[in-house]
Amino acid sequence: MPADATTEPPLQQRLLAVLALVLGASTIVALTAFVFTRLLLLLAVDLLVVLAIWGLWESLTQRGMRSVLAGLGAAVATTVVVVLLLASDSALGLVVVLAMVACSGAAARAALAHHVHEPAARDAPVALAPVVFMNPRSGGGKVESFDLVRRAEQYGARVVLLGPDSDLAAMAQEAIDDGADLLGAAGGDGTQALVAQVCADNRLPFLCIPAGTRNHFALDLGLDRDDPSLALSGLAADAEEVHVDLADVDGRPFVNNVSMGVYAKVIQSPDYRDDKLGTFADLLPDLVGEDAEPFDLACVTPDGAVQGPELLMVSNNPYQFSSLTDFGTRERLDSGLLGVVVAQVDSASAAAQVVRLSAIGQVDRYEGWRTFTAASFTVTSTSGTIDAGIDGEAVRLPAPASFRIRPGALRVRLPRHRPGVRASAPRFESATFGRLWRVALGRA
Repeated sequence: MPADATTEPPLQQRLLAVLALVLGASTIVALTAFVFTRLLLLLAVDLLVVLAIWGLWESLTQRGMRSVLAGLGAAVATTVVVVLLLASDSALGLVVVLAMVACSGAAARAALAHHVHEPAARDAPVALAPVVFMNPRSGGGKVESFDLVRRAEQYGARVVLLGPDSDLAAMAQEAIDDGADLLGAAGGDGTQALVAQVCADNRLPFLCIPAGTRNHFALDLGLDRDDPSLALSGLAADAEEVHVDLADVDGRPFVNNVSMGVYAKVIQSPDYRDDKLGTFADLLPDLVGEDAEPFDLACVTPDGAVQGPELLMVSNNPYQFSSLTDFGTRERLDSGLLGVVVAQVDSASAAAQVVRLSAIGQVDRYEGWRTFTAASFTVTSTSGTIDAGIDGEAVRLPAPASFRIRPGALRVRLPRHRPGVRASAPRFESATFGRLWRVALGRA
């Protein structure tokens, strides 16, 4: 089925959407009935309940400090509601309201959960001569801390440790020429991409071992990023195999994305890895302000030609975007399409708006934000070069830069028992109620 096909939501989701809407509306009605004689109390409690619902939603659907702060906000709002209702002798109303809020939020989250598409898996052939390349410096030394060398050798793999000057692509091809029938990579996404391309070119299976820092590719493959040693089960006799897409820019592979414009400048900052959003907030106004040098980039979108976009990203399959620093997840890795994001941020005030929306996980609501898909894409520059970040690594590309995707080109070997692909969490926003209504009516 095409990636953009529209399907009717299943009955279970429709019923959950109806339940969420009914409970949400009933909560407001119940509150009004409990405190209708006290207008100020009514307004205060209603507002606090809305804040509590929002905080609960965010704490359930976000991660890190945002989730913690949202949870604390929900707890504070709920505590104040408790005090107000107890003070007004409405203990029973308190219990009812809290139960309705919790049930409404849970039902809405389940009803709006994104569909997860996983490529069809089949039994993998037995690997007789696997070779695994490992970057011992990646991810703060995960190769050593998770004892990956010994564990890989227990599965019969030959392990090759990479040095600072290793020519990984050449080493991978040499391993195949020497008889390897499977190649694995333990490291970050850049390491994964280089080995994956050699595997795709030779039609051999690839094993992804998430021993890097972020490992977005492993996340979208459904692997456990917290314990990379579990991925080595993909060397076992009961492993599975899937076919996914692989993208490249002028022959250089990437498993996640290539970013140009502001992002390519920001990742060059030494502060970026420790404070991503803070670094964006500090640098963005200077990069797009009145005195900033315009970005010498140009491309063609479905809406026409775009000159000088400040934000430009091309990805291996489209992302579900929410933040500048957290690209979210991809619903699938086998759509056969590149994902493209183009945004023009032509003033300091626009930059502030982008950072503000990014902080609340809604950067795609910025009015200058465009997204689309394409089988190929070209970016030009009159300077002859393009600064870019390929899977997080700062590089300089010759212009024009030509992007393409190779549908189903990569055979990926996976452990039979793995966490699986997680759906992107639905966001709580003004459009949430409209989405619930459409789902309740049977519209996707």
